[in-house]
Amino acid sequence: MVKYKTPVPNIEKKRVAAIYRPNITKTDSIPMDTLHHYWEVLREPDFFMEPTTDAGGLMTIETDQTHVMFFYDDCTVIYGNPKRGVAYAESSIRLMNQQPIAIDENGSFYPQNEVLNLQTWSITQNISNLLPRDYDINVPIP
Repeated sequence: MVKYKTPVPNIEKKRVAAIYRPNITKTDSIPMDTLHHYWEVLREPDFFMEPTTDAGGLMTIETDQTHVMFFYDDCTVIYGNPKRGVAYAESSIRLMNQQPIAIDENGSFYPQNEVLNLQTWSITQNISNLLPRDYDINVPIP
């Protein structure tokens, strides 16, 4: 199962913004408790981050068949089956600069410094997977 957060529009803020316009709407025609509600709602963000488990929203395929992954905050993968004796584990990845990453057919991703592995993946990640794909030990570092 995959869990990550996705932006959801603040419908109540849109509704209040359509009804109440500061400095235009006559406040004496609106009850005071309603005005306080409007002021509170207008201070809320335009979008809320809602948790979702729809894995289909994580990946898009470009015209050149490159797979691109993007999400906000952390993407958590929960795996294991206690009924079969496979231990339950939870791992997460985080996009450091909130920019999409491209994944090729071998599973390599670019840019390499964009992804931070957390929880179980941070412990089990091999150093060979952290090297750039075109790394050559025989080429001297300038």
